[in-house]
Amino acid sequence: MPWPAALAIAATASVVRASPADAPATDGAVFAGVTGADPANATANPAALLRLVPGWHVFAISTVSYDRVGVDRQVIDPATGARRAGPAITDSTIGAGATIGFATATGRSMFAALTSLRPPDETIDDPGVADQTRGSRTRRFDWGTIAGGYRLTSRLHLGLSITLTNRRQVIRYARDTALAAGNDPTRGVGSDCGGAACGLENPRARELWRIDLAHSPLDDDLFDNVVLAVGGMVRLPAGVWLGVAAERPWQYGRLTMSGDATVIQAPRDGGATLHGQAVVYQRLPEVIRFGGRGPITGGWEVTAELRMRRLARTELVDVRVFGAELAGTDVPEIDLRPTGVSDTVAIELGAEQPDRGQRWRGGARLGFDTGAVPDQRISARAPWGRQLTAALGAQLRVDRWTLQLGYRFDWQLPVTGGGGAYDPLAMIACTDAAFDYDLPACAAVRAGYGTSTAAGDYTRQSHTLRVALGFVLP
Repeated sequence: MPWPAALAIAATASVVRASPADAPATDGAVFAGVTGADPANATANPAALLRLVPGWHVFAISTVSYDRVGVDRQVIDPATGARRAGPAITDSTIGAGATIGFATATGRSMFAALTSLRPPDETIDDPGVADQTRGSRTRRFDWGTIAGGYRLTSRLHLGLSITLTNRRQVIRYARDTALAAGNDPTRGVGSDCGGAACGLENPRARELWRIDLAHSPLDDDLFDNVVLAVGGMVRLPAGVWLGVAAERPWQYGRLTMSGDATVIQAPRDGGATLHGQAVVYQRLPEVIRFGGRGPITGGWEVTAELRMRRLARTELVDVRVFGAELAGTDVPEIDLRPTGVSDTVAIELGAEQPDRGQRWRGGARLGFDTGAVPDQRISARAPWGRQLTAALGAQLRVDRWTLQLGYRFDWQLPVTGGGGAYDPLAMIACTDAAFDYDLPACAAVRAGYGTSTAAGDYTRQSHTLRVALGFVLP
């Protein structure tokens, strides 16, 4: 795939990531991974690039994905707390990301530079899940990555990369103004919405929020936009390699993003569009990767990889809105948006043909991901449950050119009755108790879970195509 085509694909599409904090160009891809001699590893395990064939490597990588999410929702009667079947939703997203760059390896040292437009995290957009999400989207553009590596001894390789990023984020969702008022006779769930009680999730009481955020090194503290990756490779007897790497943001504490807020009032409140400013506080994930590979019979290598993603630190998104048009309205200044994510582990086992200059090589992987979201917290906002993964890859070499094609399939194990942590009855009880701090229901509200229920049955399938084109100069 020529570079202009790869960039064109990346510029025109978007994708739900199979798992949060994964790097689609390397994680789960055949020939890549934490021990793979793949240029994309500059941001996953830079030490692995020391295993590249000596020379200058120029490369372009594109990933194209299709995700399909299904939700059979349950809804709650605010008077009795009974659940019943709600709307059935099926939605999908399609899109891509791209990386271009070069690397030079001498056998003793390595240097690489690349730029990357990463596939975004994007949620589905359907009225049936509007209180959870209306198509929120986060995208990261890596302006530049510089990676270096050194063979300390014949058995120990070390590497480090520094990436300067630019983040864009759009948070879109609906707020149930009737639910927020509890049992208040004029504004609550029993108040009038077009001649009938509002109840829960009534479109006439639905307030629409859109938060547009940016975090650029041109506008903010430079080090808030830096991501570090450090890695090592150890060569054991019999041709066995072990690899370890860690990727983490320089700003390990709370990241602040600012931007614009647009709130469309509920139809029962006139439907006016209000503009203001927004500040969002959140934390970024970190990823630790372990891997190994070694020869087996028939000229193949067995590969194994374990990825530990520290996501629990990112669980809460703190949204603050303010401005002249928002002042004096019922729009709250603070709205907490939990994602429900927790730390997770992905395990993969595969077999690959080592690259010895042959025309064709192939490989395959199978894996299991413990899931970023427990069943009771799963929602359309974060539909990442336990999943099985499978990947295939093939490489064609013509003179100094290589073309790699890879396909990965992620199948989420069905989640039944998930979303119980989101409890609208807790919001009603807490509101009616004047937000009594000691009330258990108010603890759920303070954590951001006093919103419309996310209970229901969830399914998800992800298809990812990876195309990598490389050229080697001696």
